[in-house]
Amino acid sequence: MPDTHHPRVLLLATALSGRPIQVPRAVTRLLKTALDHGVAAMLDRRTREGIVHGLTDKGRTTLNAAHRDTAAYGLMLTAATRKTIDLLAAADIPVLLLKGTPIAFRYYPEPYLRTRCDTDLFIRAVDTNMAAEVLASNGYRISGLNRRLYSSKQFIAASPLSRQGVTLSFDIHWRLSNRVIFNDILHFEECWKTRQLLPELGSNAYTLASPQLLLHACIHRIAHGRNTMRNRLIWLYDIHLIAGRFSAEDFGRFQRLAVEKQVGMLCLDALVMCQYYFRTSYPERYLTAMTCNYRREPSAHLLHASKSRWALADLLALKTLRERLAFAGELLFPPHLTEATGWLPRMKTWLARLLSKIG
Repeated sequence: MPDTHHPRVLLLATALSGRPIQVPRAVTRLLKTALDHGVAAMLDRRTREGIVHGLTDKGRTTLNAAHRDTAAYGLMLTAATRKTIDLLAAADIPVLLLKGTPIAFRYYPEPYLRTRCDTDLFIRAVDTNMAAEVLASNGYRISGLNRRLYSSKQFIAASPLSRQGVTLSFDIHWRLSNRVIFNDILHFEECWKTRQLLPELGSNAYTLASPQLLLHACIHRIAHGRNTMRNRLIWLYDIHLIAGRFSAEDFGRFQRLAVEKQVGMLCLDALVMCQYYFRTSYPERYLTAMTCNYRREPSAHLLHASKSRWALADLLALKTLRERLAFAGELLFPPHLTEATGWLPRMKTWLARLLSKIG
């Protein structure tokens, strides 16, 4: 993925924010960057609005195709999401929508303009096995369900509505993040108390309150890939759109939440990057207030850390030697790979023997 300050990334950000741009000669590279950053559909929208100038006929065709593909997939994913939420609700399993889907419906001009490869659902940890059983009994393919793992706090459910060559997947989270350092940053119960209805997806569709949704967007930007994709434009644009709807009262709630959860500096970094890319404006006093707790924030010292350093932080966040050894084993031998290669049974046996000696 192109560097943060690469001219193509900055050019795309300019167009997304509604400011006119002139397309350079290397149009193919610009379009590839747009696809890599998940903003090709929005770039097509800006082109139709007359903001993007100098695009060739071939470039327009490429953008139109990306737009159509995103829209078609979005329609299928919406139908599958409605069904999935209703199935879980019928089994008395409360669900909250996370990440791209609620942002698409609430903040984008049209939901299909927000590229999505899956839908993220948040459930109570105690409902995990029941949710998997309900979905499996309705034809979903379940994978990755292992409550004992430290490196993953979710399982995947592939919808039976999937078509050949098109998979409609749901990431079912029983913790907000897979990063150990963020596992318990927002508990399901506190999010459920302030939930907001997402009527476009039915009477059972709820998402996080706006301050929590923004907090999660800021965390996900860093947590995904352990800081390897921190400035992907689609994630920063999400943050820009959410913050752009905030009142002074909303900012106050968000600032207090970020400081309370000890991610003030992490959130501040995301907001500052949105200023850089999209000229997003915020009340200055709230930005300053978000720095008040930075010495006690674990993530504040990892903002620009490498992937390996983030993994080390996750390792050290675990309390016992047994947990750390198990987590290290998951990093060295990822379960989804070891299952495919046949390593998993042997690795489990080896780890079981080692842990039995320690414990």
